[in-house]
Amino acid sequence: MKLKLSLITLFALCVLGTAFAQTSNTAAQERRVVELINIERAKQNLLPLTWHDTLASIARAHSEDMLRGNFVSGTGSDGSSNAERIRRSGITNMTWWNIFTSGNSNTPEQMVAAYMNSETHRNIILRRGLSHIGVGIVHRPSGSNASRAIYWTVKFVDMLPATTFSNNINVQAAIYRPQTTIRSISQSQRTEIKNYTYTLANDKRTTIFYTMPQTVNNETKVLFAMRPESLNDRSDAEGTINTMRYLSETENIIVIVPEFERGTFPAAEYQRLNISGNIENPERWMPREIDNMYLDFCRRFNIQAGKYILFGQSAGAQFTHRATMLSQSSLMDYSIAANTGTITFPDEQTDYILGIRDLLPLYRNLINQNFARRMYILIGNQDNDPNHWALASSVGAARQGNNRYERMLNFYQASKDYCERYNLPFNWKLIIMDGVGHGTAGTRAYVIDIVKGIYDRNSVN
Repeated sequence: MKLKLSLITLFALCVLGTAFAQTSNTAAQERRVVELINIERAKQNLLPLTWHDTLASIARAHSEDMLRGNFVSGTGSDGSSNAERIRRSGITNMTWWNIFTSGNSNTPEQMVAAYMNSETHRNIILRRGLSHIGVGIVHRPSGSNASRAIYWTVKFVDMLPATTFSNNINVQAAIYRPQTTIRSISQSQRTEIKNYTYTLANDKRTTIFYTMPQTVNNETKVLFAMRPESLNDRSDAEGTINTMRYLSETENIIVIVPEFERGTFPAAEYQRLNISGNIENPERWMPREIDNMYLDFCRRFNIQAGKYILFGQSAGAQFTHRATMLSQSSLMDYSIAANTGTITFPDEQTDYILGIRDLLPLYRNLINQNFARRMYILIGNQDNDPNHWALASSVGAARQGNNRYERMLNFYQASKDYCERYNLPFNWKLIIMDGVGHGTAGTRAYVIDIVKGIYDRNSVN
């Protein structure tokens, strides 16, 4: 029996079944779901999930709410989100995702089998960091003519100890005011934007946008600009190349922007580097593809640049800071990560993507070595909106700070503290951009100062 599965962004799993016979033994069914899920986790040498009464109560209440309203959604009839319902219960020290499924399923066995046949749901069930589970099953009274007979809600969470970072930040970093002055280039047509199609190692294709200086010489640098997120279904690669082409026009820099379209490259593959589910296979991680793109570009256009600079803003900075921490590349010269709010901290108590606990057994040496890479962490002191549409709002992300400004300051301080604790070289620089909010355009003068060496000559930290 097939189920049609679709992804929604929360950390609970709400399921609708339509052909389940009425039974009074729902408690046994709920426990059977947990048992079956733990069997699947044991096959992968993962720890079993622990039943949590409060989570089960929350799950059952939401199933009852959906039954009364004859709907299936992560949003309650009162407009509450999954996060709000969990917080109401008094639980605050957890991280979760949310997945919904709908279709016909008669037994817990069929339902769990459907989960395991979906790559998305399977990856969540087999997630290393999970610790607790709650299941709520509610039956519609017999004799009802409604088509929806049974409502299932299954909640998975990580309630293991996790670091909470202070909102009273004490990072010592002076505001930096760039020497470069940026003129308006919005109407400039002197630098032509070109593109070609590139095939990745996994046979997926993407568009590569690029601009070149009029003359390419031995002093020409290459900069990869990783695009931010957008409000529509396409990526913002074209907007990024339009914003960044001034570097080719005035600064003798080749700018390369891989599109990584959202439909083909979801957040797990782009912002999160395709690491989840591939922890033991670093050749599948996205930084390897950037190296491959760079080598291919140099061959195509006979470029002798040696190494590249990696830049990202917002979602692009998610990619950039994680690539700096986890890349094995010898081709990346240094990186610039600006204004991101979903960050991988060097937190040894939290799993990836918000921490590094599950990465440490295999990659502690790599992570430790990469603190010696050069990374410039840019954050605007006006990027402080706690309700920005693209700001991650999970409990785990909120522990890192109330907004991007707080989170990036905490990220820098936590990274510095980690290096001091383990006596590691620390070569990351924090740059506070005065009056800058959330947007690529505000970073342009700072990028030029970094690339031209102006910042390093006048650095205060």
